[in-house]
Amino acid sequence: MLERGKIKCNSDGACIGNPGESFYNFCLRNGSGDLIYEEAKKIGHETNFEAEAVAI
Repeated sequence: MLERGKIKCNSDGACIGNPGESFYNFCLRNGSGDLIYEEAKKIGHETNFEAEAVAI
């Protein structure tokens, strides 16, 4: 559990091949761990480092 009023963000970026077809995703959770927002998208032909940077 988080301190009240805090938000936790989990993120990841990945690609198929390097470089290759790339994706990112992230989610936000409140202090109780409840999901409040999530997003995942394809970002094109990138490297694994670029996919991770976009995710952040």
